[in-house]
Amino acid sequence: MKYLVSLYFDDKTNQQILRHMVAVAEATGNDYMLKHKVPPHITISSFEVDEKENSDVVSQLVQNFNEIFQNTSTGVVQWVGTGAFMTSTLYLTPMLNQYLQKMMEDVYAVVSVD
Repeated sequence: MKYLVSLYFDDKTNQQILRHMVAVAEATGNDYMLKHKVPPHITISSFEVDEKENSDVVSQLVQNFNEIFQNTSTGVVQWVGTGAFMTSTLYLTPMLNQYLQKMMEDVYAVVSVD
C-alpha cells in the first residue's frame, strides 16, 4: 500500500489556495483536485509498505508519525513559485525553511528505520 505524509494548512490559507484551484479548473478544465476533494497540502514523503507482510511495520510507522506530529508546532510556509508536472498537475513551490527542513528530517528518520 502506498502512503503519503502531508502537511495541511489553516482555514485562511486553504481558502486562498482553493480560490486559485477553482480559477485553474475553470481555465483548464482540470478539476481533478476539486472533484476528488483533495485539500491543499504539502507532501513531505511518499513510500510503500506491503501491509500483508508488514502489518507490524505499518502500526509502528503510524505510532511514530503520531508522536512526531503531536510534538510539532505550526510553522510558516512561504511560496516562491509555481510549476507543473504530468501536464495536468499544477503546484505551488514552498521555500525551504527551518520548519520544513526539520519536518522532512523527522519524517525521514521514521521511514528510513531498518
